Amino acid sequence: MRTRTAFFSALCLGATWLGLPAAAQPVIATYYYPSGGTQAALQRPSVQKLTHLIYSFVPVCGDSPAFDAEEKKVRDPICAGVADYAITLPDTPQIRAELTAIAELKQRNPGLKIIASVGGWGMPMYPEVVVAPERRKAFTDSAVALLTKYPVFDGLDIDWEYPGGGDEARAPLSDAGRMQEAADHRALVETLRGAFDGLEIQDGRERLLTTAVAGYPRSVAGIDWKGVEDDFDLVFVMTYDFTPEKSFERIGDYSGGGGWPGHHTNLVAGPSTEGYGSDAMIRNLAAAGVPKAKMVLGAGFYAREWKNAHFEEGRFPASGSSGELAGMASWTEVQARELEAKGWTAGYDETAEAAYFHDPKTGGFLSLDTPRTLAAKGRYVQQEGLAGLFAWELSQDDGTLVEAMATAVAKDAD
Repeated sequence: MRTRTAFFSALCLGATWLGLPAAAQPVIATYYYPSGGTQAALQRPSVQKLTHLIYSFVPVCGDSPAFDAEEKKVRDPICAGVADYAITLPDTPQIRAELTAIAELKQRNPGLKIIASVGGWGMPMYPEVVVAPERRKAFTDSAVALLTKYPVFDGLDIDWEYPGGGDEARAPLSDAGRMQEAADHRALVETLRGAFDGLEIQDGRERLLTTAVAGYPRSVAGIDWKGVEDDFDLVFVMTYDFTPEKSFERIGDYSGGGGWPGHHTNLVAGPSTEGYGSDAMIRNLAAAGVPKAKMVLGAGFYAREWKNAHFEEGRFPASGSSGELAGMASWTEVQARELEAKGWTAGYDETAEAAYFHDPKTGGFLSLDTPRTLAAKGRYVQQEGLAGLFAWELSQDDGTLVEAMATAVAKDAD
């Protein structure tokens, strides 16, 4: 599809003729992963600052060799009566409550765009979906049906981790396999864009098509960016979880484990971060043909934590090949632990623009985003002409980080 740019260029020209501003508002977005219970995260005043909320995740039905018996048992009732390779949103009290809360949020924040995300880490259905035209049609028809049935949604997000393989379910594909999958991915994206454009013509309402991607060389190569960039409205660049990617590269471990201690969402790449960094991802994607104005830089509302890390102040990565992943903790959980009162040191790597905590007694090491790192990311967004900032994931914040994101991308930010 090549009609999208021309269509919206005409709208921008029309705005110019009418004397209206054509400049885009900076994107301030978060993914939202409801895990049951209340919808308290949607009630915080800070969500009024959001421009986009990405609801995660809408399931894809059908089978995959990656599903074990337990997972199939969970999926069977969700997909009962639903065609293979179609997406579906189960009609349960919990999901109805979530959609109601999102609709109420949209009433309070009328400019907010709500996007339904399909995929996420560990969801292996995309390779099954894209390989045949009839499967792509089933997926697309169900996406149109979802947006029609639930008008609270303004579009769809493709979160495939990752085209070309190298994920929880698959090792990297051969060059020939990767190129074929990139062509199949492009066919799905073009089919979706055509269907969404058709909806727009019918009712005059814009339908967004976005994608969440990594910017590692192997993941960039899995997508035909020059063929699909015009079909996507926004590209959410997952500039976090660098430490497990190092495990992928060093030892071929594609399980999504923690990797060795170090920064997991630093802004600046360099020798001390082994070349991993948000800016490196942006450069890789730009070189592949992704417009910077469509790229949204990522942040993590969570920390990765290690124990027994042999950390020396100012030396990164923290411990080379030693240290074990202790787990992950949300921003709110980290704040509640009051680490500094317990002897941890709060540090900042000014070269990498990365925050951390370190416990010299136990070898604890914790990497996270903070208001300071978000300010640095906001400056980078403005310097590079990116679309804005987004984060995984809203319920992990107490409002502090959303507010910091909004401040960071404000046109008058320092």
